[in-house]
Amino acid sequence: MTHNPSPDQLDARFNIGLIDAVFSALESHGYHRPDGPDDERHMAIGRAVGLLGQLVKAYEGQDDER
Repeated sequence: MTHNPSPDQLDARFNIGLIDAVFSALESHGYHRPDGPDDERHMAIGRAVGLLGQLVKAYEGQDDER
């Protein structure tokens, strides 16, 4: 049986712990954040977090319109 959480539940699961776990997995597989200026690093991190949000929706079979 598939569990379809409410939007509030999705928000609770998408937290710093999830972001840190995914970033740690990327680092352990040899992927690294840019070494450039802070603004470049912050933009890369922000973009990655946004894409992670899209990934979790896709993983659960949700579309971006919800």
